[in-house]
Amino acid sequence: MSSTKKSKSKQSKTPGSPGSALPTSSLSSLIQATTKLAIATSSSSSTRGDQTFNLRTSDTFSISGTSGVSSSADVSTSGTSGGISAGSGGSGAEGGQINHSKKRVWVDSALVVFKVLKDVSEASELLGPLKVVSGLMITVLEGAQASMKNAEAWEALRATLERHRSLLARHFERVEQEGGNQKADSNLTEILLDYGDTLEDVLVCVLKEMGISEEDIPPSTGTTLKRKLGKVGLTGLEAERIKAYSDRLSSALQHMMTALQIHTAVEISRIHDKLDKGPQRQKLFKKALLVFKALKEVSKKVTVLETFRELVSALPSVIELLDLDDEEYSIWPNIASTFLEHQTTLEGLVVKLERADLAEDPQSPIPSYVSHYISEIESALSIFVFRHGMTRRDIPRELSHIQVLVDKGLNGMILSNIRPVLASCLDKIKASLHSIPLILDVYIPEMNDTLSRLGRPSVFSVGTTGFGIINPQGTHHQRCLPGTRVALLQQIDEWMKRSIKEQRIYVLGDVAGTGKSTIACEMAHRWEEEQLLASRFFFSCGNSGTSTATDLCIHLAKDLSTRFPHLNDQLTKALEEVGEMFQFEKIWQSLALEPLSQITEKTVVVIDGLDECTQTSREDFLGALLRDFGDSNSFVHFFITTRLEEEIIGLLQRRRDVILARIQQTEQQRRANVRDVARYIEVEFEKMRNPSMSHQSAQRLLERAGGLFIFASTICAVLAKSFERQRLFDDILNFKGFTNLDGLYLGILQRVLPNDPFSRRALNDVLSVILAAQEPLSISALQACCPNVSSVRGIVEMLGSVLSIGPGSEQGDDETFVFIIHQTFRDFLLQKRRSEDYALSIHSGHSALVDSCFKTLSRELRTGMSATVSASGNLSLDTHPEEISGLLRAKSHPLLCYSAIHWISHSIPVLHLQSTRDEIRQLFLAKLTSWVEVAALLRGLASMMIALRRMHDVMKRYGGLPNHQFTNADLQWCLETISLIQNNQLLLESCPWQIYISPLIFLDEDALISQQYRDRRLPITRKAATPLSSALYNFSLNWGDPITLRGHRTSVNCVDWSVDGKTIASGSNDHKVILWDALTGAMLRILHGHTGPVLCVKFSRSGDEVVSSSEDGTIRWWKRGDGSCIGDPWRIVEGYAPCFTFSFDSRDLVYGTTTGLVCRVDAETGALIETPQRAHAEKINAISISYDGAHMVTASEDHYLHIWFWTTRDKPLELSQSRRHPHPILSATFIPNSTMIAYTSFGLYTCSIFDLSVETVQKDEELQHTCVAASSDVETLLTGSLMQTIWTWKTGIVDGATGKIRHGELAYAQVQCLAYGPDGRSFVSGSSDSTLKIWPTDFPSMPAIASVSMERPSLLMMVAFSHDGSLLAAVGSDGAFKIWEVESGKLRLGPVPTGSPLAAVAFHPNGRFLACGKTLSDISLWSTTDGGALRRNFLSEGGPKPLYTMQFSPNGQLFATADHHSNISLWSLDMNLTISPMPITSLRFNSAGPNLMAFDLAQRFLAYRNQVWDLAQSPPVQVPEEYCEGIIAQVVNTPLRYDDFSDKKYGRRWIQVGAPLRMSVALPLDFDARRHAIHGTRMALGAKLGEAMVLDFGPVFDKR
Repeated sequence: MSSTKKSKSKQSKTPGSPGSALPTSSLSSLIQATTKLAIATSSSSSTRGDQTFNLRTSDTFSISGTSGVSSSADVSTSGTSGGISAGSGGSGAEGGQINHSKKRVWVDSALVVFKVLKDVSEASELLGPLKVVSGLMITVLEGAQASMKNAEAWEALRATLERHRSLLARHFERVEQEGGNQKADSNLTEILLDYGDTLEDVLVCVLKEMGISEEDIPPSTGTTLKRKLGKVGLTGLEAERIKAYSDRLSSALQHMMTALQIHTAVEISRIHDKLDKGPQRQKLFKKALLVFKALKEVSKKVTVLETFRELVSALPSVIELLDLDDEEYSIWPNIASTFLEHQTTLEGLVVKLERADLAEDPQSPIPSYVSHYISEIESALSIFVFRHGMTRRDIPRELSHIQVLVDKGLNGMILSNIRPVLASCLDKIKASLHSIPLILDVYIPEMNDTLSRLGRPSVFSVGTTGFGIINPQGTHHQRCLPGTRVALLQQIDEWMKRSIKEQRIYVLGDVAGTGKSTIACEMAHRWEEEQLLASRFFFSCGNSGTSTATDLCIHLAKDLSTRFPHLNDQLTKALEEVGEMFQFEKIWQSLALEPLSQITEKTVVVIDGLDECTQTSREDFLGALLRDFGDSNSFVHFFITTRLEEEIIGLLQRRRDVILARIQQTEQQRRANVRDVARYIEVEFEKMRNPSMSHQSAQRLLERAGGLFIFASTICAVLAKSFERQRLFDDILNFKGFTNLDGLYLGILQRVLPNDPFSRRALNDVLSVILAAQEPLSISALQACCPNVSSVRGIVEMLGSVLSIGPGSEQGDDETFVFIIHQTFRDFLLQKRRSEDYALSIHSGHSALVDSCFKTLSRELRTGMSATVSASGNLSLDTHPEEISGLLRAKSHPLLCYSAIHWISHSIPVLHLQSTRDEIRQLFLAKLTSWVEVAALLRGLASMMIALRRMHDVMKRYGGLPNHQFTNADLQWCLETISLIQNNQLLLESCPWQIYISPLIFLDEDALISQQYRDRRLPITRKAATPLSSALYNFSLNWGDPITLRGHRTSVNCVDWSVDGKTIASGSNDHKVILWDALTGAMLRILHGHTGPVLCVKFSRSGDEVVSSSEDGTIRWWKRGDGSCIGDPWRIVEGYAPCFTFSFDSRDLVYGTTTGLVCRVDAETGALIETPQRAHAEKINAISISYDGAHMVTASEDHYLHIWFWTTRDKPLELSQSRRHPHPILSATFIPNSTMIAYTSFGLYTCSIFDLSVETVQKDEELQHTCVAASSDVETLLTGSLMQTIWTWKTGIVDGATGKIRHGELAYAQVQCLAYGPDGRSFVSGSSDSTLKIWPTDFPSMPAIASVSMERPSLLMMVAFSHDGSLLAAVGSDGAFKIWEVESGKLRLGPVPTGSPLAAVAFHPNGRFLACGKTLSDISLWSTTDGGALRRNFLSEGGPKPLYTMQFSPNGQLFATADHHSNISLWSLDMNLTISPMPITSLRFNSAGPNLMAFDLAQRFLAYRNQVWDLAQSPPVQVPEEYCEGIIAQVVNTPLRYDDFSDKKYGRRWIQVGAPLRMSVALPLDFDARRHAIHGTRMALGAKLGEAMVLDFGPVFDKR
C-alpha cells in the first residue's frame, strides 16, 4: 500500500471502548511514570553517585487522533537528576529496603503504570505502548535485581520480557508495512487483560521486594495496587514462583500474537475488498487464470520432452503476470528474474532431450521432479494473486488445487511475515529446478556417454569369451550370388595375384548395408579354395571374442598354427603365455608379426567389419599394421572391409601403400550395384514357391531398395516366412514410410507381430534387454531376464530378419547367443523420431537386467565359489585361477558371470528405483565376499573398483535430490569395498578364494564389512599389540586418509600424473611401470619390458602415451590405453637416463645421463637433433623445462645447477648461467607461473632463473630433502625427505615450512618422488618402502618444527612366548624389551633397557624370569614383574660367542644356547636359579633350517633347526635323519608354519595352518614381518618397524 494511505489519520474514539485511541493524557502519564520509575530504580540500586541509566525501550510509536503532543517517545534519563541519590537520602533499610521519599517515587510511578496498563488493554494503538511497557518492566527488573533474592530467577524473567518486547516490535513493524491499522477488536480484550494483569503482578512483587507494602499506598488511590500488595506474601519469592510468572507471560503472549496476526489478516482482507475492481485488476485476474491453466496443462503432458516444451512456453506468461505487480515489494521482481533464468536453463534441457531422442520410460523419475517444480511455481503465484485481491471464489472449480493454495496463502500470512514466506518460496523454486538437470544428468545416458561402458572390463582381461558369439569366421554371412559383384571381385582378385610390394593392404569401404561383409565372405572362400587364405576374421560390435584387436590376434594365431604346421609349436607356446600379456604391442608381436614374418609364400588375411572393432583397439591395430606391413617385403596381404569412419579415413587416406576403394564410388559402379541387387532379388524370389512373387514385384522392390543389399535382404527374409506373400508385399510397399531402412524396420515390426498389447509388451521386454545388455545373451539368459514372456525363442525367431541366433539354434539349443544383425537396427530402436511407437527405453532394459542380475547373484553366489566349481574342491597357493575361471563359466548359471561383471553398469541408470537400492543393500549385506571372489576369477577387479566409485559418486549426487537419498551406510559400503579390493588386488587376482580369509582378518573391526562378514565367515580371531608404540596395530578404513597404492615390490623411484588427472604412472626398482586409477587407487596395468630399475616416468603432453627410462639403458614409449609398448626402445647414448622431460611444444624430448650428457632427441623417432653436450661431470639427477618453454634447468651430482636457453632445432642449447652448491643437487623444478626454481641439495632452496646468486634457503641440510614438487598456485612447495616425511613450504620465505606429514612409518625409508595432480587439489608421493600414496592437498599436517632429530626409532628384533603362552616379549634394536599379557593385550612391563643390543631372548618356565643376551658371556636374567636385573653374566663360562637363540627346558632344569660357531651348549640349572649354571655338553649343528629351538615335555629330546638330539643318552646323540621330522613335529607341537614367500609367491609372507593344510593366511603388505614365535595355535609376528601381532588360530581347529 502507498505511503499516502499509511499516513492517513485515524479518528479517535471514546477511551475504554473497543477500537478507541489511546488518550494523550494516558500517554503523557506513561512517559512520566517510566521516567520516575527509571530514576527510582537507578537511585535505589546504584552504588555510585552519578550513574546514567538509559531505558532500553527507546522505541517509537505513532499516535493518531491527537494534537499538540509529540508522536514519538524516546525515554532516557540520568540517575543524578530529578531523583535522590543513594548517598544523599539517608540510610536505607537492609537489603532491598528503601527510605520513605524513595517509596513515594516508586508508589506514584507504579500507580501511573497500573493506570496505563488498563488503558492499553482498551486502546486502539496496541503495540507501541505495549513495547514501552515491556521495556519499562525490563528496566525495573534490571534496577532492582541486585537488591533482591533469587537473582538468577529474576534475571530469567527479565530475559523473557526482553524476548517479548522484541516480538512485539517485529510484529508492529510488519503491520505497519502491510498498511493495516492497529485497532483492537473484542477478541483481543481478554488476552490483553491477561497479559497486563501478569505484568501488574510482576511489578507488585518487585515493589514488595523493595519493602513497599499496602500501607504505603494512599487510601483514596490505587485500589488494585493496594489489593495486590496485600495478597503478596513475605519478601523473597521462591524461584519456582518467579518462573510461574514467566510461564504465564509467555502463554499470554502466544495467544496475543495469534490474535494480532488474525487481526492483521482481517485488515488485509478489508484492503482487498476496497481495491479498485477496474480493468487493471480484471486484466491481472484473467492473466492469472490463463497462467494457472497453462501450468495445469504442463502436468498433463505424456512425454518428458513435451512436458519441458510446454513448461518453457508457459514461463513467459508467468513472468508477464508478475510484471503486472504495482506494489513496492522487491521480492516479485526477484522471482520474475529467477523465472527468466529458469527459462534459459529449461531451453537448454529441451535441446539435450531432443538430441537424446529417447523413448518414454514408465518408471522415469523426471516427471515427479517437473511436477514438484510446477507446484512450487503455483504456490508462489497463489500468494501473488491473493495479495492482489483474488479469492477462491474468483477461481473456477477446474482449478480447485489453486483454490487450496490461495487458502494456504492466507494462512501463511496469518502465521508469519509475507517477506519470509516469499523468500522461502523463491528458495524452493530454485531448489526444485536445480534438481531437474541433476536427475537428467544421472538418468539419461546421452548426457553421460560413459554410462553404458561403466564397469565393463576388456573382453580379454576378463576372459569372458563364453559370453559372446564366438563366430570370428563370419559363418553367419552369405557368399555373393553368382553373376553379382563381378567387376569388383575381379579387381580384388587381381590385386591379390599381382606382385605389387608397396600395396599389400586393400581396404574396401562404404556406407552400411551395401554388402561389404558378403564380398569379404566371398573372397575368403575363393582364396581358401586356392589355398591362399591364411586367416579370416569378422568383427562384431559388442560380442566378446570378436570386438577387439586382441581377439583378432588370438584367432589369427590359431588359424596360422593350423595352416602352417612349422609355426605350430611357436604359436602354441605364445597362446599359453598370452594370459600374462597386458600390452597389445606384445600380443601383436607374439601372435601376429613374428609368425607372419616367417611365412615365405603368398597368402592373405581377410578382416571384415573393422568399424565394429572398439575404437582404441582399432587405432592400435591399424597403427601396428601400417607400421609393420604397409611398406614391407612380406608375402602376407591384408583385405579389410569397413564403414569409413572419420578416424579410419584419417589413417588410410594419402597412403601409397594402401588401396582404399569404395563399392559405389563412380556412376558405373552404382549402376553395377543396382544390377547386383536386382539379381539378388530375382534369386530370392525364385526360391519362394506357393505362393510365388512376380517380376513386377521384384522391380518394385528394386526401386525401393535404392542400392542397399540390407534393405532387399531384410524384406526377402520377411516374405520368406509369410503364407500371404503378395498381400504382405503390397502392404509393405504401399506403406509411405517404407522408403528407407527406418521405414523397413518399422514395417517389419508392424507386420510380423500380432496386433495385441500383450505381444507388443513381450516384444518390448525382449528387445530392451538385448539393447541394454553389455554383451550378447543366450536365449536361456534372455528368458531369465524376461520372466513374463512365455517364449523368448518365438519372438527372436519372428524377428529373424533383424536378429541372428548363433549356431545350434536349429536344434533348439537355448545356450546359443542372440545379437542384432546390423547396427542400424539398434540405432533405429533407440531413437524415438525414427521408430515412433516402437521406440524402446533402454532404462527398461537396465531395470530388467538389474532385477535378473540380483536374482541370479542372490541364488547362485555362495561362500567358496572356487572350491565349489573346482574338481577336487581343495585349493592351494599353486592352484591357477584361470583353471577355476574356465570351470566357473562352464558349470555356473548362464547369467552368473555376466551379472558379477555388469550389475553395477545396469544399476547406475536406475538408481532412482527403490527396488534397485534395496537390492544393492542386500547384495552388500549377504553376498559381497562371494561376489568379489567371482569378479576376481573373471579378472574384473580393477573395472569393478572404478564402477563402484562411479556408483558411489552418483549416489552422492542423488543425495541432493528429494525422495531419492542414499544413507551414509550405502556410501560406506561402496568405499569400503573399493578399499578392501585396492589393498588386496594382487592377492585376490592370484588367489581369489583368499577373500574369505586374509583380507578380513586384518580389517578394522569397526568396518561394515568386518562387522557383517568377519564373525560369520572367518573362524579366526586376532590379538594385536605394538611393542614399541602405544596403539594397537590395525588396518583401518578412514576415508579422510590418503589412498595407499600397493603393487611394487621395491623402492618407488618416480611418479607422474596424467594431464586429465585420471591416471598415475609409477616406476620402481622392480623393473615395472604401473598405471593406477587416480580416483580409486585401482591397479590398471603393469607395463613389463624394462630389464633394470625404472628411474623416470612421464606422461606425454597429450596424455595418451607413457614414457619411461631405466637403468637398462633404454627409454620406452607405452600406450596408456592398453599398456602396449610402442615401437622399439630407444638406446641411451651413454650410460642410462635418470631423468628426461618434454619440450614446451612436445616435439622434442631431452634427457640427462649418468655420464653428464644432455641429449635432445625427436619425440617421434628418438633421433638426435643435435650433438649431445657434456653438461656435467657426473650423473644428472634432474632436468626440467620452464612453463613458458624459454628455459631449461639441469642439476647434477657434481654440485652444479645450470640454467639453459631453450633454442630452436637449428641451434644447440645455450648455457645461460651456473651455480655450484656445497652438496650434490638431488632434484630441481620450475615453479609454475613464475621465474623461480626450487631445488634440493639435502636442504631446500629457491632462486631466480635470472640470478642464481640470490637464493632463499628454506631449510638447512639436516632434513636431507630428496625431491621437490611445485604447485600451480606459485606459493606452495612439497619436499620429500628421509624418515618418510613430506614437508610443505611457502615460497619466498626463509625457513617457510608450514607443515609435515608422514608417508609411512618405516623410519629407515625415504620419500623418493612427488607429483601434483593437474588441478592442484591432490598430490602423490612415492617411497622406498615400495608404496605410493595419493593425498588431498588439504590433508591435515603436523606443525613444522625448526629442527628435526635424525634419531630413528628402535626396530623390532625378536619376539618370544612364555612357556604357558600367556606372555609375549618383544625386543627392539636398542636392547629394550616389553612384555604383554597375550589374552588382554595389556602392556605388563616396559620398555626395560638392558644396556646393549640383544640377539636372543627366552622365558623361564615359571614366567618370572626373562633371559636376554647378545653373546654367551653377557646373558642376563630380568624380572618379568618389575623389570629389575636379577643376574648379569648368567653363564660364567660362556665366552664371547654371538648367540642365535636360547631356550629353557619345560621343568627349568636345562638351559640350551645356540651360537654362531655352530655350537649348542647345554647347561644344568636349579629351579630357582640360585646356583650358577653348570655346563653339561656341547653339540654341533648345521646351518640349514629355521632358527627354532625346543625341548619335548619329557626333556628327552632337543630339536634345533632340522636336527634332533636324544638327551637320555650320555653324552647326547643325534637322532637319525629319517626320524627327525616326526620327533620335531612332536616337540614343536604346533599346526602352524611360517613361510616367507615374499620373493616367490604374490609378494606376500604366509602362515600355513594345519597338517594337512587347512588354511593359508597372507600377511598384509603393510606388515613387514621379520620375526615370529609359535606357541600351540598362536603365532606372534614382529615387524621391522616395531609392530607385533598375535594371531590365534584356535577357533579354526575348534570348528573342524
